Amino acid sequence: MPRDHTTHQPYRLLTVPSVDPGERLVRVELWTGEDPPQRSECREFPFKVVEQDAPDPWDNVVNDFGGRGIYLEFDPTDVCDITPCDEIMFIQVVQLSGRTKAGLDRELSSVELEVPGGELLDLDRDPTAPTPRWRVDGHILAVDPYYNGLDNQDRVRPGEQSSNPVPAIMLDHPQFPRAPEDIAVVTALFEVGVLCATGQNRGEWLGYMSWSKHRTFWPTENPKSLSTIFGTARGTPSASLLNALSFWGSRHGWDFPTGESKKKQGQECQ
Repeated sequence: MPRDHTTHQPYRLLTVPSVDPGERLVRVELWTGEDPPQRSECREFPFKVVEQDAPDPWDNVVNDFGGRGIYLEFDPTDVCDITPCDEIMFIQVVQLSGRTKAGLDRELSSVELEVPGGELLDLDRDPTAPTPRWRVDGHILAVDPYYNGLDNQDRVRPGEQSSNPVPAIMLDHPQFPRAPEDIAVVTALFEVGVLCATGQNRGEWLGYMSWSKHRTFWPTENPKSLSTIFGTARGTPSASLLNALSFWGSRHGWDFPTGESKKKQGQECQ
């Protein structure tokens, strides 16, 4: 049967026949014209075949600092549906609240908790959102919302999905040394989104997770802290994170990365 060369929209998915594990090359050819069609372009891409089912990129998520913080790795190695990405970044949002000694819950501000730069951080909460409000968790001098970005205050490193994958890593050890007089327990809820920030598939959400930190100030004489991991998942984060990120971007002149890179992928066919 002759091949149909009249299709104008190239396929973005392909099925690879069963082969032994190892490094392979996939060749993609573009044919144009008729009578006869001519090969106008050809590219080759590295392709790795692995033995096991795809691992969980969230496999290394642990309570750190004796339960007072968290350590995260998002590892794209051998996860076939995480497409090429030059920088895999974490974006963390936080919601601060407290339970009073009378047993009532209320929103807390960074100023009340004496967080450095709290006056500016509190401005990143959308005044039209229901309380307790979410905000991007970052430094007052940050030029982007990434927790593992390029700001001097950012912690650890971005990840990468390529022929040499690199895990994205972050850690957080939030400290609340003091609380308002009426507060018995401070609760910080966190959600972390994983975003492809630069590269071929920039703007694609890769996963998310949530966790919390509680610090008890009363009735104990010595404040005690506990961090808890709620779960991890693949896909798009919650509306709470997306809305807080959108508000942060509008205040700081930051645009969400969208669209594919125009850089050609792979190498010319030999």
